[in-house]
Amino acid sequence: LPPPLTPAARASSSAPSTFSASSPYTNSLEQLCINFANEKLQRIFVAAFFESQLDEYKREGISLAGLSHDDNAAVVELIETPGAGLLPLLSEECFFPTGTDAGWLGKIKQTHARHAHFAEERTDRDAFTVSHYPGQVTYSSKGFLEKNKDPLSQDLVILMQFSDDPFVASLFKDKQPAGGTAAPRAPRFKSAKFVGVSDAFRSSLTELIHTLESSQTHFIRCVKPNQQKAPDSYDDEVVTRQLHTSGLVQAVVATRKGFPDHLLFGELIARFSIVLPKASGKLAGAAGVKALLKGTRIAPDADRRGQRKVH
Repeated sequence: LPPPLTPAARASSSAPSTFSASSPYTNSLEQLCINFANEKLQRIFVAAFFESQLDEYKREGISLAGLSHDDNAAVVELIETPGAGLLPLLSEECFFPTGTDAGWLGKIKQTHARHAHFAEERTDRDAFTVSHYPGQVTYSSKGFLEKNKDPLSQDLVILMQFSDDPFVASLFKDKQPAGGTAAPRAPRFKSAKFVGVSDAFRSSLTELIHTLESSQTHFIRCVKPNQQKAPDSYDDEVVTRQLHTSGLVQAVVATRKGFPDHLLFGELIARFSIVLPKASGKLAGAAGVKALLKGTRIAPDADRRGQRKVH
């Protein structure tokens, strides 16, 4: 998976990052694509984490009507919405022979002038800022069209599909739909519709997302204690930045929309039996938990008792 987002504004250390640290305005098309991939993966991560919490409540017979979490859908839509997103508008501008970086920038500024996650840069008329989930990132529009116009020529693809060498022809044949059983089609001429680098990237990313969503996903988040990879050295700033940019803080926020702790009845009583009223000190199970919570004067709406656990 791509590395976590690290906004250029925060990249003050020598640590490698998905954002260029040399200048706040040097992030370009490739950086936007990487950050877009991270946005999509972050959305899956938070949704999966939140769904696991809901499954826990369902197994325990606890109803949390109206429980929801904030995701980054608005940023994802800002980047990929057909006909209005940053990348679709980029491909549209590339289609015109007179298209320019400035023309594309003008379109996205006009289209998203009031978008909560998009902002113009007053100090640089060629730049724009996107508020990604870990923070704001500023991009320079210079060179976006040139980089996006670097796809493989369709004429070359067609020529290679008609190659007499089976191996060469196989490299350029059309991809069959996932799970499809139809026989491969013979090479045929296509329309001259422009397909840019960003289009190919989004198509590949969509396939990856579909694969992840159809599988049993497990997430492993690695946190470096320091930038030097030295033993017995713990840098608070480095760790804190990673917790924010890797999405772990957002996961904690989603968890706290419900109940962050889940303890078995026996475990709760064993831990806090010292505060149980003497008259009910021998109780166990749900009755013991009820007596314990009553004795501690915890607000009635501050917990939920399920079939095996207290939340």
